[in-house]
Amino acid sequence: MRPPPADPVHGDTPHGGTGPSRRTVLRGSVMLGVGATAVATATGCDRGPTPGQVTAQALVPLARSAVADAAAARALAPQLTDYSAALGVVADQRGQHAQALREEITRLDQDIAGQIDTPASGTASSAPTSSGAGPSATSGPAAPSATTLDGLRSALAASARAAESSAIDLSGYSSGLAGSISASVTTLVEVQLG
Repeated sequence: MRPPPADPVHGDTPHGGTGPSRRTVLRGSVMLGVGATAVATATGCDRGPTPGQVTAQALVPLARSAVADAAAARALAPQLTDYSAALGVVADQRGQHAQALREEITRLDQDIAGQIDTPASGTASSAPTSSGAGPSATSGPAAPSATTLDGLRSALAASARAAESSAIDLSGYSSGLAGSISASVTTLVEVQLG
């Protein structure tokens, strides 16, 4: 009795044929590919920071500045009674800026949000901006504590410029948030403390 003929559609060899069938080889190749993908996924194939992480990192100095500005305004209010109401407005507004930035950073990358409350190192960072060009919004020294009204004005003006620069470098909601904060801080300097 003869063995059944080979099945050309499925690539099977007849019973008793030598070597693996085409179907067996294809199944093995598919399983090998799935296994390699699983290993690559499990090892995390690090390709650098995501766009969300880059954006979150760029917003951290803005949040730190907002926290510092709010604290400085609160500290100056009892010392400068003529400006105490204006300093209260500055403290409240900068506190709201800090909260909005914290929420956006947390949305983008929760781990990076923890850096807001960590003091800046005071050295320039080599991290690229979201556009991949120009100085990083994370670079530069830690914001100095403003102990005079002129010092606070200077700190607020620097915060406004940093937010404006970030608004240009970033995109989407983060850009709009930074631009809005820049405009608000400029108004605080010119109207409340002018």
